[in-house]
Amino acid sequence: MAVVAWELAPAGPRRIPRRVVSTPRARPSRAVYRRRRLVVLAVVAATASVLALAAGTTGATPGRAPAMPAPAAPPVRVVVEPGDTVWDLAAARLPAGEDLQGYVAEVVERNRVDASALAPGTVLLLPRR
Repeated sequence: MAVVAWELAPAGPRRIPRRVVSTPRARPSRAVYRRRRLVVLAVVAATASVLALAAGTTGATPGRAPAMPAPAAPPVRVVVEPGDTVWDLAAARLPAGEDLQGYVAEVVERNRVDASALAPGTVLLLPRR
């Protein structure tokens, strides 16, 4: 720390450094070094955990590509015959134990048809399950 002396000159106060006195700094104690090391260690650990969390949410692991979902199977094309209903066509293609009502709703929504008025020759796309 420097000490500056003030001297009053005839023209008024002005800053005139008389002599600069510096005080020797004391060396930090071991406790200060320990605290500094702990702070640095905490910052490094927090950064590493954030990076690990970010890598885990993307599904990427070093040396391996992220898993891609299996491509959806193409839908089955069915031509409506006279007397066919969406319910009959869906029941014939749906595995046992599946939700028939939900499947019929999906077929109607996907094909944008009126389930009560199917015309013969209409092509329906039935999703595979």
